[in-house]
Amino acid sequence: KIDLITHVLPQNDYFKRDLGEQNITISKMPKFLLTLRGDFEKLDLKAEVSEGDIAYNAIKIQPKTMDINATYSLKSGKLNGQVLTDINSNLADADINAVINANTNDINNSLSYTANAKIIAPVRKIKDYNLTIIKPTKIALDIKGDAKKAQAVLETKGELIYEKIKIKPRIYDTKVDFDLRSNELDAK
Repeated sequence: KIDLITHVLPQNDYFKRDLGEQNITISKMPKFLLTLRGDFEKLDLKAEVSEGDIAYNAIKIQPKTMDINATYSLKSGKLNGQVLTDINSNLADADINAVINANTNDINNSLSYTANAKIIAPVRKIKDYNLTIIKPTKIALDIKGDAKKAQAVLETKGELIYEKIKIKPRIYDTKVDFDLRSNELDAK
């Protein structure tokens, strides 16, 4: 039987040394909480990441929450999981919800997943990229699939200026099929 709760706080100096070469700066380390409870029949896992301040060049990223909840049976191989994220940045805010189901004894034939992502870039000028968002730009993506294929529906709407080019992306209910075995992509 397992009953474990742990808080992980990495040392800033370690990450500054290893990430500085990639132009990544961590000004506030994210908090990480891991909980494991159960036995061979059913093991519940919960991981939470929150409250970080990370920058890559001029892009600032603040993960508000990232929750991973999963149930796994070591005996049968059955795995069910969900990932929820809420991330803010100076470019856009993102919410992602993903669900996975599989049997690890035969993952190629049992894997199934769904995910949806919503990304919103508010009105702002991003000097480092010579980009101005003049109307909020929204992107919605819904994905479902298995180990053989993925299907996605994409929607986007907004208005921006890149350099001197005015761009008005308008994509509604565009369906995309991707065959993971043959690497073929088909957009409708």
